[in-house]
Amino acid sequence: METKITFERFTDRARAACIAGKKFTKEHNCQFGPEHIFWGLLQDSKSTAFRILEKLCDSSINDILDCLTKNLISVSDRKQLDRLPQETRRNSLFNIAMLDAKKLGHNYIGTEHLLLAMFCEKTGLIGYVLEKFQLSQIVDPCQEFQKILESFHAETQIKDDPVFDKFLTLLDQFSAMFLEQQTQIDSLLAMSKKEPSCNE
Repeated sequence: METKITFERFTDRARAACIAGKKFTKEHNCQFGPEHIFWGLLQDSKSTAFRILEKLCDSSINDILDCLTKNLISVSDRKQLDRLPQETRRNSLFNIAMLDAKKLGHNYIGTEHLLLAMFCEKTGLIGYVLEKFQLSQIVDPCQEFQKILESFHAETQIKDDPVFDKFLTLLDQFSAMFLEQQTQIDSLLAMSKKEPSCNE
C-alpha cells in the first residue's frame, strides 16, 4: 500500500512533476518511483529544474527525456521496478529534497530541490541517465545549483523589479527633459550671437 504524498511544502510545479510521474506509472501499470518524478520534471520547460539542467548539460533536454522514457517503458514492460521498494526510495528522495532545500536556505520544496536530490542516485536508471549525459561528473551539485539559482535571481530582479522599472522610467523622463532644456539653451545662445552688441 503506497503512502499518500504530502504536498504542503511543494511548489505548484513540483506537485505537477510528481502528478505527471504518477500518471505515467498508471499508463504503464508500474509502481511510482523517483525515476518517474525525474521524468515528470522534464515535462515543464519553464520549471527551475528544467532551466538548471539546460545550464548543466551540453546535450538537449529532449535527448535526456527520450533516453529516460525509453528505459522507463522498457523496465516497466519487464516489471523490474515492481520488485524494488519504490515507496522507500520515493520517500527517501523527498527527505533528501527537504534537506537540500534547507541547505539552499529555502523553506519550500521546488523542482530544483527534487532535481538536486536525484544526484544522490548513483545506481539504477537515474544514475545511468546522469552518467550517460555526464551530469554525474559534477563534483558538488549543491554548489552548482546555488550558483545557477543566484544567476536566475539576479536576472529576475533586473527584469521584474518594479523599483528598477520605475528608475528606468524616471531616467527616461529626466533624459527627455535634459535634451529639451539643452535645445532651448542652444537656441538662446544662437539668438544671442545674432543680436548686435550695444558697444558696436
